[in-house]
Amino acid sequence: MSSIIKTRRFLPLMITQFLGALNDNLFKNALLTMVALKMANQSDILSNVIAGLFILPFFLFSAWAGEFADKYRRDKIAKNLKFVEIVLMTGVLVAYYTSSLKLLILLMFLMGAQSAFFGPVKYALLPQQLKPEELITGNAYIEATTYIAILGGLIAGTLLPIEFSIFVLICLAIIGYMASAKILPAPAPRPELKINKNMFKAMGQNFKFLKKHKYILQSILGASWFWTIGALVAVQIYPLCAQIINADKGTITFFLVLFSVGVAVGSYACNMVLKGQINMIYVPLSALGMAMCLFGLYLASNNYPSAQHTLSFIEFLSAPRAFMFSLSLFLLAFFGGLYIIPLNAFMQNRAPKAYSASVIAGNNIINSFGMTFSAIFAILLFKLGFTLPQLFMIMSIISLIVALYICSLLPDTLTRSLLQTVLRFMFKTKVKGYTNFKKAGSKVLIVANHTSLWDGVLLAAFMPERITFAITSAWTGKWFMPIIRLLVDFYPLDMLNPLSIRNLIEEIKKGKKVVVFPEGRITLTGKIMQVFDGAALIASKANAKLLPVKISGAEYSTLSYVNDKFYTKIFPKIDIDIMPAQKFDNFSSKTSHKIMAKELYNLMIEMSVNSKSDNISLFEALNLAIKNSHKSHIIATDILGNKISYNQLLKKIVAFGETLQNKIGSANKIGLCMPAGLNFLVWFWAVQYLGKTAVILSKDNLSEQIVKSKIDVLLTLSDYDNFTVENINVSHLKPLRFAIKKQYSANDVCVVMFKNDNMLKYTSADILKSYNLLDCVLPFNPKDVAVSTIKSDVADGFVLSFILPILSGVKICFLENMNPKIVSRIYYDLAASVLFSDEKYYTECAKYASSFDFFNTRLAFSIGQKLDNKVLDLWLKEFNLRILESYIPNNSALLLSINTPLYYKFGSLGVLLVNNNQSLSELAFDEDGFAFKK
Repeated sequence: MSSIIKTRRFLPLMITQFLGALNDNLFKNALLTMVALKMANQSDILSNVIAGLFILPFFLFSAWAGEFADKYRRDKIAKNLKFVEIVLMTGVLVAYYTSSLKLLILLMFLMGAQSAFFGPVKYALLPQQLKPEELITGNAYIEATTYIAILGGLIAGTLLPIEFSIFVLICLAIIGYMASAKILPAPAPRPELKINKNMFKAMGQNFKFLKKHKYILQSILGASWFWTIGALVAVQIYPLCAQIINADKGTITFFLVLFSVGVAVGSYACNMVLKGQINMIYVPLSALGMAMCLFGLYLASNNYPSAQHTLSFIEFLSAPRAFMFSLSLFLLAFFGGLYIIPLNAFMQNRAPKAYSASVIAGNNIINSFGMTFSAIFAILLFKLGFTLPQLFMIMSIISLIVALYICSLLPDTLTRSLLQTVLRFMFKTKVKGYTNFKKAGSKVLIVANHTSLWDGVLLAAFMPERITFAITSAWTGKWFMPIIRLLVDFYPLDMLNPLSIRNLIEEIKKGKKVVVFPEGRITLTGKIMQVFDGAALIASKANAKLLPVKISGAEYSTLSYVNDKFYTKIFPKIDIDIMPAQKFDNFSSKTSHKIMAKELYNLMIEMSVNSKSDNISLFEALNLAIKNSHKSHIIATDILGNKISYNQLLKKIVAFGETLQNKIGSANKIGLCMPAGLNFLVWFWAVQYLGKTAVILSKDNLSEQIVKSKIDVLLTLSDYDNFTVENINVSHLKPLRFAIKKQYSANDVCVVMFKNDNMLKYTSADILKSYNLLDCVLPFNPKDVAVSTIKSDVADGFVLSFILPILSGVKICFLENMNPKIVSRIYYDLAASVLFSDEKYYTECAKYASSFDFFNTRLAFSIGQKLDNKVLDLWLKEFNLRILESYIPNNSALLLSINTPLYYKFGSLGVLLVNNNQSLSELAFDEDGFAFKK
C-alpha cells in the first residue's frame, strides 16, 4: 500500500500539506524562540498567548471551512488557499522590517485561519481519492510528514536567522501553490449547499450533525485529546528550557525534534502493525502510555536543580535527569502517533461521503477548542501560582481519567493490545491477510487448523474483531474461561443436540464471526488431521462464507501435542495467514456428509499449501528446515552405518561446493551420475549451494543424456563401475567454514532429470510447490526413519523419496541396488517407519521378508510402475501394510495424485493433489474422486 505515495491521487496533496505545515511551524517557532530568548521573564504567558492565537481560528472558522469544502471543488479551494499563503508570507516580510510584533501576531492569527480552511479540504480529500484499505497508510503518511514538517520548522525557526527564515517562508508558499495545482479534480459532494452566514449557527448545526453519529463523535473527542496534550506539551517546552532547566535554544530544538520524531515513528509503527486495517486495538494502550509519560515529565521537572548558568545542548546531555526528560517526551509523542492514526482513519471512513468535510470541520473545531482550552488552562494555572511540574502532574491525572474512559468504551481492546504486544515479543508473530477478513463480509465462519493450546489465544488476540468460539460444553466450565471471556465470546456446542447447532447457525446469520476447528482436536501429527463435516454443514445452512486461517509454527511449541515427534521450543516463530474466504455454493440438502468433509479437508489443505513459500531456492528451503529442527539431528545413513547430521551436511555442502567451484569455474550445468547415498546427497546440495543446475544422469543412457543436457562437468565416484569422466575423491576433502552464498532465483532451473527419453527441467518453485503439497497431506515427522531403494536417476522418486525426507527432517537410509533380503534385514535393524520402493522390490521382498521386519512401519510408498493388485493384497494380508500408490504423468516428475493415510482406496492411484494444473487425460475417476489409470 506504500505505492500510493507514487500516485497523483495522493502525492500532490501530501506535498501541499507538508509545505503548508512547514511554513506554519517555521513562522510560529521563529516567533516563539524570539519571545523565549528576548522576553524570558514573560515567556510562559506569551508562549501560550501566541499558541492560542494560532489555534483560535480553527475554533472560529472550521464550521464555515467544512461547508465550503462540501459546496465547492476541493482541489480549487486548496489552490486558492495556497495563493493566500503567499500573500501572508509577504506580509511577514513587511511586519519584520517595520519591527511590528503586533502585526506578526496578527499574521500568526491569519495563518491559523488559512490552515483552518485547508484542514477539512485536506482530510476530506483522503477518503475521496483513496480506497478504504489505504486510509490508514494515507493518514500515517500525512501524520508522519506533518511532524517532519514540524521538525523542519522548529529547527529552522530556532536556528536560522530571521531574515533568511522569511525568504524561506515565501519560497515554500510558492512551491506549495505549484503542488496544489497538481491535485486531481475533486468534485463538490453538496454543490447545492447554502453557506450559513452566522459562524456560531453553522457551528451549532455541525454539532447537531455529529451528535446523530455517536461513533464518529467519540472518535473526534478521542482525537481531540491527543491534540490538546500535544499542543500543551509542545508550548511548555519553551518555558521548561528557559525557566526550569536553564538551557539554550539548542536544547529547545532538541526537545521539539524529539517530540516530532516520536509522533512520526509512532505513525509509522501504527501503519506497520495495523497493515491497512482500521482498528482501535492500540488506542486504549496508547492513551494509558500518554498518561504515564506526562507523569514522567512531572517526575523529571519537579524539584529540578536548575543550572546557575545557561546550559548549552552538550552540557544539558550530562545534566541531571536529561535522559528522563528525553525519554518521556519521545514516548509521549510515540504513543500519540500510535493513538491518533486509527481515530482519524475511522472518522474519515465512517463519515457520510457528502458530509466528510463537515465531519473534519467538526473535528477541527473540537480540536481547536481543546488546544485553546489547554493554552487558557495553562495560563490560568500559572496566574494562580501553579508551577510547570504541577501542570504536568494535573494533565497526567486528567489523561489517566480519559484513558480509563476510553477503556470503558473499548473494554476488550486494551487486553487484546497488551496480549498482541506480548505474543509478538514471545513468538515474533506476523499476521497476513487482514484485507481478506474485511472482504469476507458479515456472515462468516472462521475455520482454523488446531496446532496447540496457543491457538485460541492467538486467534482471540490477532483477529481484527471480537470473535466467538464454538466449543464443547466440557470446556465452558474450566477455571480460566472467565479470563478468556474478556477477549472473546463462547458458544457452547453440543454436537448431539440439533437445537444447539441450529442456534449457532442463527448467530452466524446475525453477523457474529464464529471460529471452529474442523479437526475437532489438537493435531497429533503436526499436519492437518481428519476433518469433520460440521463446519461445512453450518456454513451451508447459514449461507455464510468459510474464512480459512492457517496457524504456522505453534506446532513447534511446548504446548503442542507433538512433543514426542518434533523438536519443540518454548517460543517458536508463529505466523498467522488469513486466506481469501470461500463459499460452498454446490452443497444442498442431498449432499452427503462425506463429500462435505472431503471438500472442507481440501480447503484446509489448500490453505496450508498457500501459507508455505515456494518463492525461495532449494538451498534456502534446506536452511529453513534446519531452523525448525536441531543441527545435530541425524538426517541420513547408509548400509555401512555412516551417519550425517544436518550440521555435518551443511559443512560438507560448503566444503564440497567450494572445492567444486575451484574445479569448474563458471560452468553452470553439473552432471551427477552416482548411486543414491550419502555422496549423492552431499553433491546434489553442494550444486544447489553454488546456485548451479544439477543434471541427474543414468549410467545406462549416460552418453545420450550428456549430449541432450549439454552439461559442462560430470561428477561421478571412482568406485561407480569404474566409469568416470571427471573423478573427484570426496573422502579427501577438508571441511571449510560455513557461509551461505548468494542464492539464485526461485524461478531459475535448478534440476534437470530424464524420464522416458524426455529431458525434464524444474525450478526451485516447481519442486517446492510439489513438496509443500505432499508435506501437507503426509504425516512425516523428524522421529521417522525411512528406507529408500529408489535409484538416484529415477525422476518419479525425486520429490517424494529424496527432497521430502530431507526437508521434513526424516532420517533416511539409501539402499539402491540392494538384495531384497538385505533390505528387509536393514529395515528391521533400523526399526524404520517409512518405506520408499518400487514394483520390483515389493514383488521380490514378499518372498523372503518376515512380517515382523516391518513391525514399526507407518507409511509404505510405491514409486514408478503401478503394482499388481495381487501384490497389494499380499502385502495387506501378510504384512498388514497398505502400500500407498501415486501417479506421475509420463512427461513429468511431479506427483498428480497420491493415496494418503486419510484418503486411501485399494488399487487406486489416490486422490488429486490440490492446486494441480497437470493434464488429467490419462486418468479416470470414481464417484469418490479416486484416480485410476485408463
